[in-house]
Amino acid sequence: LITFILVLCIWTFIVHWSLVLPVTWRADPLAAALSTSLHHLLHGLLVYSLYRAVTTDPGFVPPPSVLQKQGSRGQAVAGFCDNWCLKCAHTRPSRAHHCKVCNRCVKKMDHHCLFVNNCVGAHNYKFFVLLLLYTVVGGAYNAAISYVWL
Repeated sequence: LITFILVLCIWTFIVHWSLVLPVTWRADPLAAALSTSLHHLLHGLLVYSLYRAVTTDPGFVPPPSVLQKQGSRGQAVAGFCDNWCLKCAHTRPSRAHHCKVCNRCVKKMDHHCLFVNNCVGAHNYKFFVLLLLYTVVGGAYNAAISYVWL
């Protein structure tokens, strides 16, 4: 699905450069330059937020061996309560949930997203929301430009 999003972005670049830009350039070169700049900005931000949503660690809970090294012997690690994950067989922070796809616990897990092939959690939630925002705004912008100029 990541490939699908990237192919759609490439397709919009091809349509913009082959159909929209020639029509707008003949009518108004300044409007053509501004619309092309805004188009590239929106889609560049979309691809960047997609990249960051895919590559950023969503907030996986480290394995117990790492937690024991960080905490003191026999005492609870700061920020952890009595949550116990039956799948991972160790404690997890509050508001962490187990992902069936990744087979790990994720801090502040929202869901496992097929579009980014990753969990949406505490550390990549911002990039996922930005991806959704740029997708909607970019799609609306492309539709409006196509309607006005074509």
